[in-house]
Amino acid sequence: MTDYFIQSHAIHANLNRSPRIMFVMDPRFGNYWDLEKFTDGHQPHLISDLVCSQPVHGLNVGSCAFWDFICNPAIGYCKHISFDDNDGTFFAGRIGLGFDSEANNHVVVHVTYKEKNLETRYYELQCKMRYVNQEQWRPLDPPPRPIAATPPTFASGKIYWMVEPNLGPVSATCEIVAFNVQTQEFEILQGPPCNHDFGHMIVLQLHGALCVTCSDRRANTIDIWMMDDHGLWLLKYHIELERFLPDYLSENTIPLAVDPKDGRILLNAGWSVGYYDPKTLEIETIYTRNIPDHGFRLCPIICHESLVWPYSPYQYPF
Repeated sequence: MTDYFIQSHAIHANLNRSPRIMFVMDPRFGNYWDLEKFTDGHQPHLISDLVCSQPVHGLNVGSCAFWDFICNPAIGYCKHISFDDNDGTFFAGRIGLGFDSEANNHVVVHVTYKEKNLETRYYELQCKMRYVNQEQWRPLDPPPRPIAATPPTFASGKIYWMVEPNLGPVSATCEIVAFNVQTQEFEILQGPPCNHDFGHMIVLQLHGALCVTCSDRRANTIDIWMMDDHGLWLLKYHIELERFLPDYLSENTIPLAVDPKDGRILLNAGWSVGYYDPKTLEIETIYTRNIPDHGFRLCPIICHESLVWPYSPYQYPF
């Protein structure tokens, strides 16, 4: 199989297909189980301090306290990423995954703080990148804004991070850092008309477009803003969760994907996973667990049907 066949398969095999939901059982060994396996007493593992990206052309990345990893859950592939600047602390925004369509290759970007002081708002970032099938990292000029401790996402040729509002210059609105994987340059974008006072914000990709979720702990709601083709922000979804307490709390609930078949939004609430229907305003919970310690969470990961296996002799032959 050529790399072009493998990449074409990753695209066409997932067109108009419901999200494939797997659970991370053990990130150290690339152990992922489909939702359908959790019968007859089997349960997903509960994990703290772990984040996984949305799929990007057949691959995902993830972070925990002591290591990061690249994976393809569909075929059980997982490779650890080692860093000489890893201090053992968990930072959810430190690794981003994109795809360079000109080079036909995945791009990994690693961002860490050398220093940060919340009292003075002073910070210093360091940044590097590499293609996924290479071992050598190349230094980059760091982003022009501090990076928030939330996972980045990839859409339309760019990797996006939320800006950390408690460091660097004060901004009246939320901001987003974007990295163009082809030009290998950072830029700053103005986010939607939200603020950080009443909840958290997360970037994600839905319908192929850049989105920002804004939670409001006062009303237990989530707004999902989508950037249109002209760079304008549109309020795409307003999700009210009050009726679904205690399973769905806005501070803990993260949208994962939209099912292209019916438009329902897959939500991960930490200990419950379910589909929210924007038409009926109802939630269908597809898996839940009673978790007494909310420091541990279910770790669902959305994956593509994909044959991508980096470092294979049939991948990226250049």
